[in-house]
Amino acid sequence: MDFFSEKIDETGAEWRRLPMEKLPDCARCYVEYVEKYGHFIIGRNKNRWFIGIPGRFLQEEKPGGGYFTLWQPIRGGELFYESLESISEDMQNRIFGYWICGICPKGRRLKKY
Repeated sequence: MDFFSEKIDETGAEWRRLPMEKLPDCARCYVEYVEKYGHFIIGRNKNRWFIGIPGRFLQEEKPGGGYFTLWQPIRGGELFYESLESISEDMQNRIFGYWICGICPKGRRLKKY
């Protein structure tokens, strides 16, 4: 699926939307964030795997633990601001996106983007 604009997708991954029941064990501690929207996304580029947890660009919707350091708005959301540094508080509340981190394929552990 085409979740993000090619111009802003830093991962270059192909993404799939999955129901919360398929949340991998390595991300089970983030189930409360996934439950809020009922799904998550998994992505893969040539070299890496990623997981995206839905949420807005708000601290209270950012999964803790320090792994989810990348946030990307869904396709079209980037049209409402020039950079994340300039996004207004109102836009932070209105634009939906995903908090993204890497997944180590061998150990199935989370790792920073």
